[in-house]
Amino acid sequence: MTTPSAGDLRNFAIVGHASSGKTTLSEGMLACAGVIGRMGNIAQGSTVSDYHVSEKHHKISTQTSLLHCTWMGKKLNILDTPGYLDFISEALAAVRVADFALVVVHAQHGIGVGTERVWKERALRRSVGRRARTLRAESVSVERADQSGAELQPGARRLAQRSGDV
Repeated sequence: MTTPSAGDLRNFAIVGHASSGKTTLSEGMLACAGVIGRMGNIAQGSTVSDYHVSEKHHKISTQTSLLHCTWMGKKLNILDTPGYLDFISEALAAVRVADFALVVVHAQHGIGVGTERVWKERALRRSVGRRARTLRAESVSVERADQSGAELQPGARRLAQRSGDV
C-alpha cells in the first residue's frame, strides 16, 4: 500500500445529534467506496464503526470510530462520532483534529442539542484560532428525508437561521 501525499488526505468528522444517521451515512460511504460488501445494520449490531460490545448492546455509538476509504484518488479518514450528550467529549475531540465536519441533521427532528454544541465549538475554534490550521466550512447532510413527516425546506431554513453561516 502506498502512502498518500498530504494533499490527497481528507480528515473529517461526522457529527450531529443522537440517531440523526451518522453511522448509517458512514456505512454508506464505506459501501460506495467498496471497502465493505454491504452496509451493516445498527439494530443487528453489524456496522463497522459500532464494534464495541456496549455499542452493539445499546445500539448507539459511545466512542469515535476511525474509518478509512479511498474515493476519487483521495484517502478519506472518517471520524464517526457519537451523538448523545453523555459522549459529547468524543465529538468535540474529533472536531478538534478534523479538517472539516460533516454535520448530519435528522429530517424529522431537525437540529438537536448535540449538533448545536459541536457547531458552537467549531465557531469558537474558527474565531479564536487555537490552531494554525483552522477547521474549514462544514457540509450538512439531511438524513432520513424519505420517512413520513420529513420536511426539507423548514429544516433547511431553521438550520440557516441557527447557524448564521450556512
